[in-house]
Amino acid sequence: MNPLERTVLRYLGYNLKNIDETKTPLTALIKEVNEAKDLLSKTEPKYVTGIWDCVVNEDTISFGGQKIKSSALAEHMKDAVIIGLIAVTLGTQADMLIQRYSVTNIKKSAIINSVASVTANDACKKAEAELRAHPDLIGFPAYKRFSPGFGDFDLSNQEVIIQMLDANKRIGLSLTADNMLVPTKSVTAVVGFYWETM
Repeated sequence: MNPLERTVLRYLGYNLKNIDETKTPLTALIKEVNEAKDLLSKTEPKYVTGIWDCVVNEDTISFGGQKIKSSALAEHMKDAVIIGLIAVTLGTQADMLIQRYSVTNIKKSAIINSVASVTANDACKKAEAELRAHPDLIGFPAYKRFSPGFGDFDLSNQEVIIQMLDANKRIGLSLTADNMLVPTKSVTAVVGFYWETM
């Protein structure tokens, strides 16, 4: 079983150590995961990144004329001097596939949904790796990436990320009135970079 198959089955709620193959044949499940992967193969993940100098206070991160208020994020990147922003999307095609099968085959729709989530997360990892390799960031260690929705880092802050990265124009990413990303298989995140002390 490859990492994609294992992660997707975990997303679907299966305990791989205790799976009952008499009720849910593992081979059949893996086949369905790979069929979903094939369906999504034409989707092309897109992402944009950017970096700004930042100042971190007790509950606020200031950068590029913007402020994000979040004690959780400020604590997470308390010594950061540079903030990196990431926005990733699989585009509308993934949403359309999930919607189409939600009408005709709910199980298949759920599997496609999970495969798409893993694919978006993998794209976010790739974007983060490129961000960390930026020439201006050589010698700067980084905190783990942190996404809106964790702790008090409110989902509304996604608007700041989209605006700063011009992600609507560059990759077609937008936000609903309820602060949900559109297309839905999208991710925004923040990475803090700090001076390495001897």
